[in-house]
Amino acid sequence: MSDSEDDYMSFKVLVDCQDDVRPSLLFNKREKRQLEMYKKKQESVSKRQKSLGEIERENRDRGLNTAISSENKGFKLLEKMGFKPGESIGKSKSGIKEPIDIVYKQGTSGMGRESHLKEVVAQKQQQRIKNMRHHEVQYRLANKERKNLAQIRRDFFQSTKSL
Repeated sequence: MSDSEDDYMSFKVLVDCQDDVRPSLLFNKREKRQLEMYKKKQESVSKRQKSLGEIERENRDRGLNTAISSENKGFKLLEKMGFKPGESIGKSKSGIKEPIDIVYKQGTSGMGRESHLKEVVAQKQQQRIKNMRHHEVQYRLANKERKNLAQIRRDFFQSTKSL
């Protein structure tokens, strides 16, 4: 028997049989109905319309990835000022060649809010570390005090036994 042929008792054959769910194998009305509902759901998922956010994101990415055409008003103004495609901007032609990347901000918080939140999180983290160190020192002191008291008790009982 060659390696390319699968034995009828092999695991690969059994795995292929697991996905075989035919309506003829379903004897129960409830199971048939569940299978029909599952198929309808799969069809609706495949036909699902894109949400407005997804459409906006795709259009924005498509627009940002395409270069400005030579018929654009802004491009024509740049050409009048001496700009040629592929060259740097500026009098000495030592400026940037690529435009500044656009960072699209989603959300309604104002500018600087994200950096403020990062600072607050960093401060809270530092405070947690400080508290943990304080509790660690307190634990060590309490443990040391407990050991000292135990030693004093042992010494006291030893001294009372000798009397």
